[in-house]
Amino acid sequence: MFRMFLIISIFLIILNAFIINANAQVSTSETSLTESYKNLEDIYISAVLRDDYSKYELAIDYSIEILKKPNTIEAICALPFITHMAKNRTAPPQKFKEFKNKYYSSLSDYTTNMPEKIILAYMMLNGVNPDHNNEEFEINSKLGLETLLNMKDKCPDDNYSIIVFLILIGRNNALSYEFINKYPDHQAIPWVNLNLAIDFYLKGESIKAIEFSNEMIEKYKNIMTPSGYRFVINYYNVIVLSYIKLNDYVKSRKYFDLIEKEVPNYWYLIKLRPRVEKIKN
Repeated sequence: MFRMFLIISIFLIILNAFIINANAQVSTSETSLTESYKNLEDIYISAVLRDDYSKYELAIDYSIEILKKPNTIEAICALPFITHMAKNRTAPPQKFKEFKNKYYSSLSDYTTNMPEKIILAYMMLNGVNPDHNNEEFEINSKLGLETLLNMKDKCPDDNYSIIVFLILIGRNNALSYEFINKYPDHQAIPWVNLNLAIDFYLKGESIKAIEFSNEMIEKYKNIMTPSGYRFVINYYNVIVLSYIKLNDYVKSRKYFDLIEKEVPNYWYLIKLRPRVEKIKN
């Protein structure tokens, strides 16, 4: 769980922290792909910072709309939001029940309703179902994982295979190398390499995480994200965390300042700042 939260937190450096208007009524049918992406981002941030899942069902609706365009950068960048919301066990169960009633019997059909089936399989994998017992949990979790693995390997639409591949990388980073070998020129490669940098950090290989991140910063310095920020800001965050682990305040502060200068409204700075200041002599 910590690993997934950290991945999401680092990845979200590319995003703008909008405050949700609690009274706003938004229809997914009236929004563009970019708007759906930003609206989903808003709901995610509210869920993480304020434990507010009141717009959970709308978040799933936005997720569906985004996944209908699986070959877009928006779909790739939205995956941390989508997976976080989809696996929440305390959210209202209506969406799970709706998807299970509609798509459970055809989960092995990878030619129709792939956004809904991907989310349903991920929900099952993570135990989203308030009505089941422990035995059902194990059965559903096993079927959810099996379904996602089959989608990765057997879906006739390679774009959806890749989306599922990326979701599975979030659970098993060893798949990153398989992805890089299979899709060396795919637009998701910078994200996959980011996962490798995070993995080095989580394994305690701080120097390796820093060196690898600096290499990727040079390689991806001109790549922009859907929110208008440079993708390399993500690697700055890995470097900050790695220098904190090495108890190097000066260098961690240097990269923290780079993040704050380029993304001043980034919501995670509130959480990152005290970690940097804690190691100040």
